[in-house]
Amino acid sequence: MAEKQWMTYSQIAERLGVTPDAIRHRSRKEGWQRQEGNDGKIRVLIDLELLSEIPTRNGADSGPDSDRDSGHDSDHSDREIRRLEDQSQMLLKLVDRIDQQRTEHQAELARQRAEHAAEVERLRDELKEARKEAADERVHSRELYERLDQLHRDHRVELERVLTEWERARRPWFRRWFGR
Repeated sequence: MAEKQWMTYSQIAERLGVTPDAIRHRSRKEGWQRQEGNDGKIRVLIDLELLSEIPTRNGADSGPDSDRDSGHDSDHSDREIRRLEDQSQMLLKLVDRIDQQRTEHQAELARQRAEHAAEVERLRDELKEARKEAADERVHSRELYERLDQLHRDHRVELERVLTEWERARRPWFRRWFGR
């Protein structure tokens, strides 16, 4: 089991030759366990082996030929190669998973678009039917209005005829005979 130690961002940054902000961002990205110390500084639980595997950015060993000149053994290079291969495999799996999710999202989007298109078509059909019904109702109401108007005119003519006849019936019989 790897040995772990609680260290501040500054301590880790100093050992790796980077800024404390860089360590803070990396700890969040990689999900390192964090806790606040009694002095108010945040400490992260870091694998000491990780510190030894990460190359530092300061000093003479930062050049491309520094491994040859510094006398590092091939074990360190092999470990670094394995680590990089593992990371590359992990990244390939991540890319595959992202591609799969993208494909699933595209399929879901296509399904939703098809549902939306069907719903739009259904609503257009309903709108067309409602417009047709409204036009039919307008025609029907116009017909009813015309019939009612004709009945009203007929009623007025009949009323005038009845009133005239009633007026004639009220006149005495001798005036009706003599036409007065």
